Amino acid sequence: MECNVIRFKKNKFNDLYPVQVGWQKHRPDKSYYYSSKSDYLIHYIISGKGKTIINNKEYHLAKGQYFIINKGDKVSYKADHKDPWHYIWVSFDGGFAENFKQFDTVGNISPEIFMNLMSAFEKEKNIEEYVISQIYLLYIQLSNIDDVKTTPEKIKDYIDSNFQKKLPIDDIAKVFNINRKHLTKIFSKKFGLSTKKYITHIKMQHALTMLKKGATVKYTAEHLSYDDPFTFSKAFKREMGYSPKDIKAKLKQDVKN
Repeated sequence: MECNVIRFKKNKFNDLYPVQVGWQKHRPDKSYYYSSKSDYLIHYIISGKGKTIINNKEYHLAKGQYFIINKGDKVSYKADHKDPWHYIWVSFDGGFAENFKQFDTVGNISPEIFMNLMSAFEKEKNIEEYVISQIYLLYIQLSNIDDVKTTPEKIKDYIDSNFQKKLPIDDIAKVFNINRKHLTKIFSKKFGLSTKKYITHIKMQHALTMLKKGATVKYTAEHLSYDDPFTFSKAFKREMGYSPKDIKAKLKQDVKN
């Protein structure tokens, strides 16, 4: 496991001050458990996947997503056993830090500020001040996301980032702290199709790309978290109008020609 951390002493900045900034590449299934956090902590996932349980609520996360742990939260997290995550984190405290409680616990965000935090490891002077400036910029960015994106758009982003997994509607509803019926209603109203149909659509579009590149039906089914190739093939044909075998047959014919 690779890791690098900068730890700061509590300093003159009462409103907002950094505690740590760091990055870590995990081993498969590596777990961390905290009984209760004593500061605020934000992770950004550079690559890979993992899950976190915050106050008994489970979140599955992947590249491009963040998750926020607030002071006092009970939390644990674990890297995926096949594709363990690599993430950057920054922890902080102070009076202003409480403003981060208003943001979604998990979400999608652009990586620029977190990449800036990585550059703190190369600085020799004014590291604390630099990290503080990036935390303020992160607050502004999260505020803009929260203002601009509606809940259906956030649900779509979550599906787009996690389509390889099984995505029961009840589990998605738990992530966004709304009931299943309301989730389905607002998603359908916004995008013109049900949440279930959208999940199937994005899975099959990805499956089509994989099959055209030569992936086997079995591997594609496993990659998209289907229980078996038969169930996957039925869903694919229902969505696309032709079967995975039809694609394989066409590929073989193209090779002969």
